[in-house]
Amino acid sequence: MAATDIVSVDPKGDVILQVNASPQSTARSFLVSSKVLCLASDYFVAMFNSRFAEGRRLQEEACPTITLEEDDPNAMHIILRLLHHQHHNIELQMDPELLASVAIHCDKYQCHQTLRPWAVHWCASCSKVSASEDLGYLLLAAHLFRVPNFSQISAQASRHLQPEFGRVWKQHNVLQRLPDTLIGIYLTNTYYMPQILTNLQMH
Repeated sequence: MAATDIVSVDPKGDVILQVNASPQSTARSFLVSSKVLCLASDYFVAMFNSRFAEGRRLQEEACPTITLEEDDPNAMHIILRLLHHQHHNIELQMDPELLASVAIHCDKYQCHQTLRPWAVHWCASCSKVSASEDLGYLLLAAHLFRVPNFSQISAQASRHLQPEFGRVWKQHNVLQRLPDTLIGIYLTNTYYMPQILTNLQMH
């Protein structure tokens, strides 16, 4: 990508992350600070360790470009901005599908604890959703972020789920990430669901 296409998350950054969802999609590049990322995530601590190619390149090259494959550029932009304390213009409301994508990437890069306070607000902004797919996105995000009000979110979902939700989730590329045990609880037990799901989340 041309230099003009690089999003400067940290103008004094020392590494460029090129995020590419798929070989067919348009990649986006972000200038970031490896130190900031390491403070927020053990994943990046390992990545930038000299035992790995990325870490050696960081030591040997001036601002190397490291490619992150199969990642959502929009979700990563939000995550990288928040990790660098760029809170301005970050919405407290978020579309359920994007919320799930952010949660998946936070889980992958081990920064879900850092962004959990934001996740609480994002999940609350989705409290009115009722479609089975959107509820699946919301539950997946709440599960991956381990939000403290997970039991309330699960109880809300149980009141709105349609009979076909299990089939919809199982056939969905993203929602099939939901644990089978979680789906089974929704299918078989609604009365004790909030407490059971809270216990499940703790293990």
